[in-house]
Amino acid sequence: MTEQEEPQNEQPPAVYVGDKELGKYVKAIKYRLAEMEEDEVVARGTFIQKAVDAVEIAKRENDVEVEEIETGTLTGENEDTGEEVNVSTISFTVTGDIELENDSSDE
Repeated sequence: MTEQEEPQNEQPPAVYVGDKELGKYVKAIKYRLAEMEEDEVVARGTFIQKAVDAVEIAKRENDVEVEEIETGTLTGENEDTGEEVNVSTISFTVTGDIELENDSSDE
């Protein structure tokens, strides 16, 4: 076989928080925990606050628990100046037994 087959419906390894709306990350945590027992929420730099907010909302609205929080620093080079830069990172390991309700908006 010369073609590479891609796995069907494979989940990314984590919820990566970026510049989308906060509610989208809360929903992502909820839907992913409905399919698996444990997930990871990851953010870097200015998106760390949004990740904290998403996890806290998921905890408040659903049966989500934080098992572990890891922080760190990534070191890289600024492409424009060539200077070394440090970027803070955070990673939450979350668990929960989420059952999705029927989200019909026909009412």
